[in-house]
Amino acid sequence: MKTMNSYCRERYGKKLYKLSLDGGFTCPNRDGTKGYDGCIFCSASGSGDFAEKGGDVYSQIERAKKRVEHKNKGGGYIAYFQAFTSTYAPIKRLRELFYEAIDHPDIDVLSIATRPDCLPEETLELLEELNKIKPVWVELGLQTSNRETAEYIRRGYENEVYEKAVSELHKRSIYVITHMIIGLPGEDITDMKDTLSFIIKNKSDGVKLQLLHILKDSGLYTEYLNGKVKALEKKEYLAVLEELLPLIPETMAVHRLTGDGDKRKLVSPLWSADKKDVLNSVNALVKRLERENEYIFRPIKKEEIPQMFSIILDRMKWMDKVGIRQWNVTYYDEVYPIEYYEEHRLAGEVFVLEKKADGSIAAAAVLKNEDERWENVSCYRERSAFYLHNFASVIGEKGAGSVFLSLAEKYAKSVGKECLRLDSADDNEKLSAYYTEKGYRAVGHCVDGLYSGTLREKQL
Repeated sequence: MKTMNSYCRERYGKKLYKLSLDGGFTCPNRDGTKGYDGCIFCSASGSGDFAEKGGDVYSQIERAKKRVEHKNKGGGYIAYFQAFTSTYAPIKRLRELFYEAIDHPDIDVLSIATRPDCLPEETLELLEELNKIKPVWVELGLQTSNRETAEYIRRGYENEVYEKAVSELHKRSIYVITHMIIGLPGEDITDMKDTLSFIIKNKSDGVKLQLLHILKDSGLYTEYLNGKVKALEKKEYLAVLEELLPLIPETMAVHRLTGDGDKRKLVSPLWSADKKDVLNSVNALVKRLERENEYIFRPIKKEEIPQMFSIILDRMKWMDKVGIRQWNVTYYDEVYPIEYYEEHRLAGEVFVLEKKADGSIAAAAVLKNEDERWENVSCYRERSAFYLHNFASVIGEKGAGSVFLSLAEKYAKSVGKECLRLDSADDNEKLSAYYTEKGYRAVGHCVDGLYSGTLREKQL
């Protein structure tokens, strides 16, 4: 995934810090042109809660620089007109404001947040003019491509207006960033995927994924008080990101994966106020997805069965070496001979993790549709599941087991399974802790010859 930072380092050779400015604008959704109350999610400050207030543009830039100078180690600055609709003013006023910003010696990029329906020809010509001096970014508030949702949030323009705006900006070689809100009332993952696909189809250069915040001074607050809307839980938000991020092409930079709400106004979700925790969670997700992207999860080929069997034999030797009493003392290779894996391959139940870099196998397992060990567990027939068996990764292939498990969960979900089930040896505390951390809860117990284990289930 290409982040804003990686894009800036690639394009400008350094990290760029945004300096949020307030040009004293309003919005057609507030001055009566299209409405008076603004978009339903927007705060009274026009989403410019963290923008500098008062004074000329030069003074705002200097004050904003002081806020970030302690962490700016050789980076540059973006003059970001954030509050309200930053092209909604007479052209003379826009010219004065934007030139004052772009002429500042420390500014590398001029970024302007606006609406697609507020880009008349004379404004486009001004932006093209400015773009020849320093790079200009235009941030368009699309939020959703769902027409019903757009009407509900009082967006005030049709999708075709956005399409035309992107096209006109690109004709002038202007970089476009599109804002999308995750968690809008009434939308499910299909709606959000549709919005992202719409943004990608229109070749937006960048995207901002914004978690829906419910703020005290927004129209959404009344809906919240009446119990009509609720914000996403952190787990839900991360699940949405996990679905969306793999869809974003490498050519499109991700400029935001969440967002900040003014803590003085934030009503929900309150978990989003813990910025450090949110960033840690999001960064961990991104890191995991990037790791998963290094592999392919697929059915095993006939000629790869001996290799899988060899991985298991290597694991048995490893257990001897590290003092684990499991496969190495239960006659595992005799109970599950090589013919067993071929039998289950023919049933379509054996899968491998292939490294994209060289095509080698990093891990393998059998995913059964039935498991007699579970017959006495009360939940056995309540939910459809795959049963993970004979799970092993190549010695030294760090993290491959976790990747296989994650991709197996996604595969199971994609084919309609509600759970992934497995078992862990009772006397292997480290493995039990690992599966518990991965979300597999203990639901039963099994004994199979010399093996005694805990049955575990994770709902998908």
